[in-house]
Amino acid sequence: MEHINNPQTPQTPQHHLTDFDLICKHILDSLPVGIVAFDTNLKIIRANDQSRKMLNIDTQLWQLDMILTAGTDPAIWQNWTGILKEAIEQDSLKRIENVSFDAPDGKKLFLIFCKQLKDPNSNNVIGGTITIEDITDRIKIERQMESIERFAAVGKLAGKVAHELNNPMDGILRYINLTTRILEKENLEKPLEYLSQCRKGLMRMVQIISELLEFSRSTHNAFENMYLQDIIEDAIRSMEHKIAAQNISIVKEYANDIPRLTCGSLYQVFCNLIKNSIDAIGTDGTVTIHTQRENNNAIIEFIDNGPGIDPEVINEIFEPFFTTKKQGKGTGLGLAICKDIIEKYNGTITAHNIPQGGSKFKVTLPLTSQTIVSPE
Repeated sequence: MEHINNPQTPQTPQHHLTDFDLICKHILDSLPVGIVAFDTNLKIIRANDQSRKMLNIDTQLWQLDMILTAGTDPAIWQNWTGILKEAIEQDSLKRIENVSFDAPDGKKLFLIFCKQLKDPNSNNVIGGTITIEDITDRIKIERQMESIERFAAVGKLAGKVAHELNNPMDGILRYINLTTRILEKENLEKPLEYLSQCRKGLMRMVQIISELLEFSRSTHNAFENMYLQDIIEDAIRSMEHKIAAQNISIVKEYANDIPRLTCGSLYQVFCNLIKNSIDAIGTDGTVTIHTQRENNNAIIEFIDNGPGIDPEVINEIFEPFFTTKKQGKGTGLGLAICKDIIEKYNGTITAHNIPQGGSKFKVTLPLTSQTIVSPE
């Protein structure tokens, strides 16, 4: 527990540390939590090693409220001076949760406990102490669990809804088709126009149901035992009409050292990502598809020169039913399905904006016995 001197006040005399003092200091410095003692003016008196690392304390930054203010968002934590002084005045433990702090090794989430500090002889309040616990990893795991539970619930609901709607909608579509044929023979234009609009709406509902069913499934397609670039080529061919209609150029940069794969649903992932890039561009643009092998992972990148992704929603785009497209243009399930499929193979999918404009979707797929074809 290091004593920090205030450079603007006279130096306090250094006392010889007893063996017991050294043991106490060693214990405090070995704790995984940060501990800081401060006086009534909020100047740091002592701080253990962990707190110095967590808060980036040095001998020039001795004012605790200034350190906390410098490391936190002023829009959320506007008055650390008031928070600490209030903790000193109250004879109770103050709990401050989810403090996002810019630590030396990146942004962290802290749980802070604050308590007044009393002189053991006079029982007078001489300041306070704070205990800082890094809860970043714990919160991350909790959020991942919440996300998994939410996806599981959505998947079950999607499957149930889709199965319930599929049969009656199939019957409606059949009757529309039969009625259309009769009206075509009678050359009745208006009823044909109305039925055409009904059919368009119904086909969109069929598309949504199809995606809901795929999202709820845990099985894979029979598209297996293929080289990565062949799966991508099949996905590109399925989009040929859309690519030509929107004047999109496809640039292919394939690595030749990736083995054949058994990941059946990758075809659907690549179709979704290519379609997503094309829709983002609109017309007259380029989609670059790049593959490489890195640290026994297959890396597949889809890079477009569209407008990019709004930074405010970039963390939400893989959520079910979230879409940035105009109403009627997207179901909000495409990227959620991609994420679900990739994670079945212990892979990851991420989205980034790129400096030169546009966006990049990166798929990382571990090359393990689960994903590659055995030599036999």
